[in-house]
Amino acid sequence: MSEAPEHESSQRSRMDSHWPSWQTGPCPSWCVQQHQEEDFPDDRKHQSQIVAVPAVWLDQSTLDEPADELVAGHLHLVVWQRIGTAETMVSLADEGYNGCFEVSFESANRLHHKLGELLDHIAGA
Repeated sequence: MSEAPEHESSQRSRMDSHWPSWQTGPCPSWCVQQHQEEDFPDDRKHQSQIVAVPAVWLDQSTLDEPADELVAGHLHLVVWQRIGTAETMVSLADEGYNGCFEVSFESANRLHHKLGELLDHIAGA
């Protein structure tokens, strides 16, 4: 259904048409994954570069107490798509991958738009 935008630059050449037997076609231009014949089925996906974003968040690691401790670190953003599927996903995870939030590419675009509106509104208040 969804496709991530095509970017002019890519970290590896898309001109090489040699791919593993299980791969259904060429990689999207944003894929940096080095696919191998022996990749496990769960690892057979196109994946973008991981983007680390410095962030501060509430520690949610203990369910017994309210989250009131701030943690500084990096949140990781990555776009991925399983081989043979049309749905492109966006993942946001903390640097220890203790928590992960995954939404469709379209949903990420809607969140991006609405978050921008909300932040602009608050900044202008």
